[in-house]
Amino acid sequence: AILLLALLLALALVTYHPSDPSMNTAAEGPAKNLIGAPGAWVSDALLWTFGPGIGLIIPLLAFIALRLWHDRDPGNWKRTVPQALGGIALLGIALAMAKGGAFGSLPAGLGGAIGLSGSMAADALIGFLPAPARFWTSLGSGILIGLGGAVIWAKSLELDETERGWLFRRREPADDDYEDEDEFETLVAPPKKAPK
Repeated sequence: AILLLALLLALALVTYHPSDPSMNTAAEGPAKNLIGAPGAWVSDALLWTFGPGIGLIIPLLAFIALRLWHDRDPGNWKRTVPQALGGIALLGIALAMAKGGAFGSLPAGLGGAIGLSGSMAADALIGFLPAPARFWTSLGSGILIGLGGAVIWAKSLELDETERGWLFRRREPADDDYEDEDEFETLVAPPKKAPK
C-alpha cells in the first residue's frame, strides 16, 4: 500500500497542471492530472507548501515499502517522515533564497510557502548587516541551509549497508568488455609512481 501511495504521489506531482481545479485555482472542468481531482488537489497543496522538493519524500516512502516487502524493519517512520519533511523545508528555504518569488507554474515558487517564509525571515535578519556583507552572508547562509537540508533528508532514509551497497555499487568489468588482456591490465593495474 505504501509503494502504491508513493507511485500515486509521484504521478500526481509529475502531472501537476496549474489550471486544474484545486485550492489555489478557481477553475472548472475536469482535472488534467492523471490521478484526477484528488491528484490535482494533493499536488497543488504539497507544491504550495513545500515546492518541488516535496518529491524527495517519494524515495523515503519507497524504501519503507521495500523494507516491509522484504520482511525487514522499516525503520522508525514516525521520526523519519518528519525528519525528511524538515530537510525538504530547509532545501526549500535555500531554493527560495536563491530564486524567490514566482517560478514557472509553481503555486508558491521553488521553495513553497515554507521556503518563502524562511527566506523572508533570513533576509530580514541579514538586513541588519552592513550593505557590503549582505550578499556574501545571504549566499553563504543559503548554501549552508541547503547543505543542512540535504544531509537531514539523506539521514532520514536510514540506509543500511546493504541498501547503500545496492545504490552505490560499481559494476565490475566483465572479461569480454576488453578486446585484449593488456587493455584490461592497464585499467586495473595500480598507477606507476613518478621518479623523484
